[in-house]
Amino acid sequence: MSNFDEIHKILKRLAKSQIKTDRQIAELRLAQEKTDKQIAELRMAQEKTDAQLAKTDAQLAQTDAQLAKTDAQLAKTDAQLAQTDAKLKEASAILSNIGINLGFSTEDLFFNTFKKKPVLAGTHYDEVLRHVCKRSGNLQDEFDMLLINGDSVALIEIKHRVHPNDVDVLINKKLKNFRELYPVYKGHKVYLGLAGMSFPEVAEEKAKEAGIAILRQVGEVAEVDAENLKAY
Repeated sequence: MSNFDEIHKILKRLAKSQIKTDRQIAELRLAQEKTDKQIAELRMAQEKTDAQLAKTDAQLAQTDAQLAKTDAQLAKTDAQLAQTDAKLKEASAILSNIGINLGFSTEDLFFNTFKKKPVLAGTHYDEVLRHVCKRSGNLQDEFDMLLINGDSVALIEIKHRVHPNDVDVLINKKLKNFRELYPVYKGHKVYLGLAGMSFPEVAEEKAKEAGIAILRQVGEVAEVDAENLKAY
């Protein structure tokens, strides 16, 4: 082989190598452009994220301020509620005392009336007892007023305001408990009475139908209606 042929082969190999190199350079350039584009996109995304984080921080700061304001309002509300509770307790105590005083006042009127004249529906009684408490085993009860003689007992419950269900309580509970707690009066006739300062019409009608005496406070006088009174 001549020198010329050798040189021609070398140049041919160099040409092929150059083509390959140019192609690789072109591929590298495309890869670099793609990388640059991705970096630019990442930079834009980072900038957007930074903006969102800054906005979130501002919102969190605003929320913290609102929560602090809310806490202050809640503290103020708690203080007001505590003050209101104190006033309600005071008012409740006052009303309770008023109710107790009214109750005692009503009881005093009926008790003193029968102490002066122990007569109910034409029947005279020998004893007038007040706030009678009795316990027997697990059973215990208190009776507002009892009128007692040799063959009769008048069981009278006293309320500031009489309700229709007081009639049921008197018949189904008070009378039943009295019978169990005082077997000594087993042979006695038992009469029932409801006394009160306020006597709604529906309660009055129910008591009359049940044969219960109605004792109503009218001013400083006790008015007695025992027309339908019956023995139990």
